[in-house]
Amino acid sequence: MSDRREVTVSVDASTYREWRAVADEEYEGMEDLVRTAVENEIDGRRDQLTMSELLEALRNPYD
Repeated sequence: MSDRREVTVSVDASTYREWRAVADEEYEGMEDLVRTAVENEIDGRRDQLTMSELLEALRNPYD
């Protein structure tokens, strides 16, 4: 039996498309993008952004 657990996140279709584009261009896929964002949040490596600011930055990565 594996020690791994699955986490499911639901987002609207436009957010998913934005995250997918960033994940495909700048990361090794969606899992890598999400893991990196969570690790950065936990470690405080997010330039003191609020969670909503972080999510907005993920939605608009080129702003």
